Amino acid sequence: MDEFISYFNGNWVKNSEIKIDFFDRGFTMGDAVFDVERTFNGKIFRLEDHISRLFRSLKFARINPKLNEYDFIKLTHALIKKNEKLRKPGQEFVIRQTITRGVPSTPTQGNVTEELSPTIIIMISLLDLGGYAESYLNGAKVIFPNARTYNVTSLDPKFKNYSRGNYVQAQIQGADIDPEAYPVLLDHHGNITENIGANFFIVTDGKIRTPKGNNILHGISRKVVFELAHQANIPITEDDLQPYDAYTADEVFLSNTFFQVLPIKSVDNRLIRNKCPGPITNQILGIWSELVGLDIVDQSIQQSKQKSN
Repeated sequence: MDEFISYFNGNWVKNSEIKIDFFDRGFTMGDAVFDVERTFNGKIFRLEDHISRLFRSLKFARINPKLNEYDFIKLTHALIKKNEKLRKPGQEFVIRQTITRGVPSTPTQGNVTEELSPTIIIMISLLDLGGYAESYLNGAKVIFPNARTYNVTSLDPKFKNYSRGNYVQAQIQGADIDPEAYPVLLDHHGNITENIGANFFIVTDGKIRTPKGNNILHGISRKVVFELAHQANIPITEDDLQPYDAYTADEVFLSNTFFQVLPIKSVDNRLIRNKCPGPITNQILGIWSELVGLDIVDQSIQQSKQKSN
């Protein structure tokens, strides 16, 4: 059986052959940064934006990858080409670049000032879109767990990293209430921030509103939502939002690399609207489908049907 090929520390290897050292700081300390992209019809979307953000994260973490942005772009395109034969019509790839600080010279967590060789992995797999079909058609659910986003003075959320203990707690707390709901974290002032892997939006009186960018990841999909809203002359603003604003919104949606825009039907078991998705959510999804040259919702539905057969 054919196996996916990944880039690992300068070599092209099968996924099963990737071996991470037990003492790698990415494993022992979560001392790693990453980014994730997907394809549409096999063509990667906004790679340059993702790699640019990856390098901002590397700069913040003070990890030297020993490669430049162009190197990562070339390697990612090469990775897709090497694995294209494993993608059937209608399927898409998800690609992830991960860089850790590396393996210290002693079998401990090591000294952060030690000059290490970074561990670099660029891996690929198939993207399962079928699980989003029901949410596209009827809306998903959001809850606000007790876990809070990191304060920017301790770990800035704009830095895409693997130190994600608070997100794990948010997942656990959310699953205790509703395993199907997407947990969205508040900050320590009670403002809405983001989901573990998605940005948060509401629609009020025809205007899209989203949390300010000071304590969230600057999502590439979030950036696209702004672009598409401007294109469609839909007002869009960054605001301090509290749960009240979500409970009383006309529409709510999430955005991320995998599903682009996901309609939300309820927040903390409060019904947002009887008919979900709402008109503006649908409009953004429609424009995004035109942008990438395929029907995003239909692709998910078709994959869902294939899984059930």
